[in-house]
Amino acid sequence: MTKLKSAQTSPLERYKKSIEIIEARRLFILLTGESVEQVLGALGELKERGHELVCVDYRIPGIIARMKSIKRKGEMCPGVFSASTAKEVRRAINAGAQYIFSTHADKGVTKKCRHEKIFLAAGALTPKEVYEANELGADAVSIYPCSAMGGVNWLIRLIEMFPGIKLIPTDVMTPEEAGDYLKAGAYAVAPILDTRNTEEARALFQDFIDSN
Repeated sequence: MTKLKSAQTSPLERYKKSIEIIEARRLFILLTGESVEQVLGALGELKERGHELVCVDYRIPGIIARMKSIKRKGEMCPGVFSASTAKEVRRAINAGAQYIFSTHADKGVTKKCRHEKIFLAAGALTPKEVYEANELGADAVSIYPCSAMGGVNWLIRLIEMFPGIKLIPTDVMTPEEAGDYLKAGAYAVAPILDTRNTEEARALFQDFIDSN
């Protein structure tokens, strides 16, 4: 696993490096599942494949404690998605989260991420929500569930309305759909992968990495 260099690297430098990686890769992989073991097993495989933009589901019992353990070992922690309050985001950041995908736009969440120099994709779906998330100062806006509003066509409409806002379609999707979102102008994509089916998840890991 990747080792941290926190002693030599300032929060601002780490933040800038995160942005460089996001804009080069343009692919987050969000991992959910029934247990910490499933998710961390998948996380380890993705790190072995050299993919750094990975977030784990905050709602999984015990995930924050295991992230703290990873941090204590000096290894790079994943980001977190499905965090909904400033308290949850604070716990995730203290556990080493490098990226936050929140469920919605929230002033306290945004303030905490900006203060700690942590990349934030705030959740939104409607034009009003997208506008509010951007006004609060989120780095990007996570469009979830994007497929519920029409997928690529909805993304195109939002880009037409807000050409300067960085939009990240977030949902269960295929590698082909992820490619379509990127071609349509998405800042990045964030497919959600369920780790309960280990073999299917492993196949999708490589498909997403290879096709984007």
